Amino acid sequence: MLLTGYVNIRSKQNLLNQKSVHPQRLLELRSASLMKGGADMAKPEESVELLFAKKIGSQTDEGNELTYSSKDKTLHQWADNHWKPIQLDELENMAWKWLTENAPDKATPRNMTSCAFATLHEVIALPNRVSSEVVLPLKNATLEIINLNEQVSIAIRAPSRKDGLTYVLNCEYEIKVISLFVSGAIKIIKGILN
Repeated sequence: MLLTGYVNIRSKQNLLNQKSVHPQRLLELRSASLMKGGADMAKPEESVELLFAKKIGSQTDEGNELTYSSKDKTLHQWADNHWKPIQLDELENMAWKWLTENAPDKATPRNMTSCAFATLHEVIALPNRVSSEVVLPLKNATLEIINLNEQVSIAIRAPSRKDGLTYVLNCEYEIKVISLFVSGAIKIIKGILN
């Protein structure tokens, strides 16, 4: 159907008194309303998916650091020394528990799955490692091998979320073991550089 001439609309100003408005003016009014943020339009209620995703995405630990992050369509949780991947079924279980406690009328398998997938998009992404250092995450420390102008230095530091590592080596920092490792690593690195 082709609109020509004038159409009748109802707005706040003329709710009781209908007025004729040209179609071009109607488009202008709608555009202005959207640009104002839709102040005269009803705000939609946030979906259960978005509410759940925001809850997971905003959780912090004692140090006020974010607990969850995502990478490669997988949710990860900080585990004191690395980002531990959370299986989809575990995330769906978290969503189901939240739905039954907070929105029992919307607790359906479809909403459970939707909540899980929405979370992957809502939480911040794991940081990408763009450093030239080699980082080895140990159970109780992080070993960092830095190559500066053919000089190799090794630093031992606390694990950091900023490393974005999703694994940890099954060994702990011990000075005897590390000194053996360091001497071997330096030989390997010097061999590569020469």
